[in-house]
Amino acid sequence: MTDYYDEIILETDFWIAVLGTKQVYLGRLIVNCKRPICHLSELKSEELLDLLTIFQKLEKSLSLAFGAKMFNWLCLNNGNWRNYPQKEVKKNLHWHLIPRYSQEFIFENQVFVDNSFGHKFDWESAFGNKLEKQSEHRDFLPPFRHAIINKIQENF
Repeated sequence: MTDYYDEIILETDFWIAVLGTKQVYLGRLIVNCKRPICHLSELKSEELLDLLTIFQKLEKSLSLAFGAKMFNWLCLNNGNWRNYPQKEVKKNLHWHLIPRYSQEFIFENQVFVDNSFGHKFDWESAFGNKLEKQSEHRDFLPPFRHAIINKIQENF
């Protein structure tokens, strides 16, 4: 598997957006705060304004690139606290962007279908269940992943 930061979609002074590991929802991204914090309330005004610009840019690009109709943004931070109090809390504030599609979309001969459009997205499909085969979670090889990145960046 490629290094997480080899797949940068967009980078600013405060944030870095990378392609998510599982591409069940085509164009699923992670937007990471560069500053080591773990609470939304710790964000500075300039970081929030920059984040809003990133949200706008990514939503527009994913709409143009793949026809995404709506977007689910998640900032849960559960993983940061998973091993607390035995281990120090991770300071990794980040957002998950899940583009949603009202109709089937074909990209590079791969068919993507959002069967729960307009409803809560399927968490198990998006992020995987350790009991299932990885191939069922659309863990694509680097050339395909880079094609996704290029298509998103072409639409900035």
